[in-house]
Amino acid sequence: MTGVPAGYRGAAAVTAALAELAGQGARVAPAGRTVRGADVVAVEVGPADAPATAILAGLHPIEWIGVEVALALLARLVAAPPRDRRIVALPWINVDGYVDVEADLIAGRRRWRRGNLGADGRGVDLNRNFPVDFRVGRRLPTGWNYGGPAPLSEPETAAVAARLRGAGVDRAVSLHSFGNKILTPWGGRWRRPERHAALTAAAHAVAARMPEPYDVVQSSRWVPGAFGHGMELDWLHGELGALALLVECTGGGARGATPRALLSPFTWFNPPAPAARADAIARSRARSSRSCAARAGSGVARAVGRPRAAGPGPAARVGILRRLRHPRGDESAGVGGGVSGDAVSCSYEPAAELAGGGPPHARVTRAGVTSHPP
Repeated sequence: MTGVPAGYRGAAAVTAALAELAGQGARVAPAGRTVRGADVVAVEVGPADAPATAILAGLHPIEWIGVEVALALLARLVAAPPRDRRIVALPWINVDGYVDVEADLIAGRRRWRRGNLGADGRGVDLNRNFPVDFRVGRRLPTGWNYGGPAPLSEPETAAVAARLRGAGVDRAVSLHSFGNKILTPWGGRWRRPERHAALTAAAHAVAARMPEPYDVVQSSRWVPGAFGHGMELDWLHGELGALALLVECTGGGARGATPRALLSPFTWFNPPAPAARADAIARSRARSSRSCAARAGSGVARAVGRPRAAGPGPAARVGILRRLRHPRGDESAGVGGGVSGDAVSCSYEPAAELAGGGPPHARVTRAGVTSHPP
């Protein structure tokens, strides 16, 4: 395989997509710079004084489908901005690594890149460089699991922290690939977090609306013994206090690939037809035959909070997007509590509760694909 696979956007195209979001009304500004001096861009949508949901993508440079999903989500959010929630997204964090992966693809080099360039030129796994449960870890040739010399030692993670600290983030989702998994904290500890029930309910609510089956698992229990110290997931939850999820988008691209394509690590992580796959995740509906009236009494509907006027909106009834735009921070609603007395309308735009819970009947089937720790 030589060249950028069909449908995927190289660095110039991602830059153009971010500029297009700015032209459509999103607030786009640098949050910091990479080792090489490229901008780490933050995109903000929604009222500046509203509680915030964070979206992260592109921490690992070879996981391009995560960036595509983030851009698809942002396109929908900009088209129908939330009125009671602020979205703060950093959709393309490891820009240097992404550029290097693109160069590998064009040159026909089969390389697995996981880290950034690194201050010493040897690479740091950015998803092991956050302060909660940080450990330096072993330095492997790919940068896998090497957390760097200190927490937030890398300019990319420092940019994420600078942008999100003090931003009022109470919900967060980080987009990776691959494995059809929705992961909950902790990654660096075996024990359950205190808010495990709310986190798991939120994850099942997302999984129930994905376009294909997704497993829900605590990150550290995905592969027992394979702890992820210094993960963004644990930092978002442990320091910022957000109900945070990590989505391993799709099952990768190995299924149906030619033997030659399977020699490329890029294929393992990224499925074909990325625009369709990303948009399917962004707009996925509930995989349920229950009627609107039946859903009105469920934990999901009750967790919504303030209803809006009837009338379908372009962002209505979508998957991850529904959770990103939930207007309230009452996690008890997501674990069977609900907001008593609130009217329920099936035309909600923000009927989503990333931090709320799934319906009690939500059930996630095992995807049965080979995958890797985040």
